Amino acid sequence: MGWKILNPNAELAEKVEAKISQTRWLGDLVRYLPPHAIRSCKDLRYDGKPSIVQFNHGHSGLGTTLLDREAKAVELATKFPARLVRITKFIKGAVYTNNNVVVNDRVLVGNLSYQITGLIPLTSNSFATVGNDFGLGARLGEKERNTICDITRAVGEKLTQSGWQGCFGTDFIIEDETKVVYLIEVNARQTASVVFESKLQKLSNPRGLTTFEAHLKALVNLPVEGELVKVSEGSRFLQRLTDRVLPLNVAKKLNEFGFETIVFNPETDGDDLLHICSAGNLMQAPGQPSELGRQVLETLIKHD
Repeated sequence: MGWKILNPNAELAEKVEAKISQTRWLGDLVRYLPPHAIRSCKDLRYDGKPSIVQFNHGHSGLGTTLLDREAKAVELATKFPARLVRITKFIKGAVYTNNNVVVNDRVLVGNLSYQITGLIPLTSNSFATVGNDFGLGARLGEKERNTICDITRAVGEKLTQSGWQGCFGTDFIIEDETKVVYLIEVNARQTASVVFESKLQKLSNPRGLTTFEAHLKALVNLPVEGELVKVSEGSRFLQRLTDRVLPLNVAKKLNEFGFETIVFNPETDGDDLLHICSAGNLMQAPGQPSELGRQVLETLIKHD
């Protein structure tokens, strides 16, 4: 039809993001991943230590399994004997994520947010992503923040060499015991939190450069000057579809409390059901909701 496709090459995006091909694409940057191996499900074994099993394709943690007993290895081997998976050492720690932009030959590193995962009653899946908190990201220690920034730039430069333009996301886990920072995901796309982050950036500095604006300019080869606006507060919860049923008035109730909500029509277990956005912080520490966060969760539980 002669249309101009704005997004980067889909084949490249697949190579960068898929769990198996990603390890090859990273090249020497693979050292930033936790210890891992690629094997078929029929070769999975539980050796007494928990590990993370990821299928080549997954989204928001929905393609991830904690291998913590032999029965799970047998189940995967029976259902998907020939399917390749990435099996990774289990790391106990908090997960952080950032939205970044490759524009021409520059890498714009975005704001860091704590990735809220597995929080009940937002999901029944312990690995499902259910929100972001930029307040916790801003309060992370300087050493960890600098390490994350360095790894992000290295990934962005490799994307630049591959011909990428526009948004990409990187996810990290910081091991509780050692404080070592591991890269766990590279998302070759505009991630789900970009628009929300950009709204927070506009609130912070209406004339500054938002992540979404930088992304669009990169895709159409417009000049981009300056750095992305910094944000230090704001967060959102994602209510995912489970066997729980939320009445229609729950969103209205949250609106009365001052939260912005977006209602979806999910079809499959795990799909987005309700987004709850706040200019304040919904988490006070990793895994611990703030007073605002508890207000939201108590409202959801009360209306169950």
